[in-house]
Amino acid sequence: MRHLDADKALRDFDLFLLLEKGAASNTRISYRADVVRLAAWLRDNGLGLREASLEELRRFMADLHDLGIAPRTQARIVAGIKAFFRFLTAEGYLDADPATLLESPRTGLHLPEVLTVDE
Repeated sequence: MRHLDADKALRDFDLFLLLEKGAASNTRISYRADVVRLAAWLRDNGLGLREASLEELRRFMADLHDLGIAPRTQARIVAGIKAFFRFLTAEGYLDADPATLLESPRTGLHLPEVLTVDE
């Protein structure tokens, strides 16, 4: 298992998104901000990325919900976190991916507004 320097791993993840996934700039910026937010939350709880577990990730998401973060934004955050932990596992930073079973919140269906014609 490789030494896990969070800053280097985040830079490597950003390059991976750019070069191998062709991710748009906004996606990369959002994913980076989401991972930084998670890392800060883990640090505030006395943990590092290597100590992140599914339960800790669920607690993080519950805290975001409690802060009033919209379900669509939560879903994007989950996508970024899952991509990051898949990357860390594939690159040998982690032995197992704690985010594999992390679920996105249900965002519901967006129903279009019906246009009416005034008579």
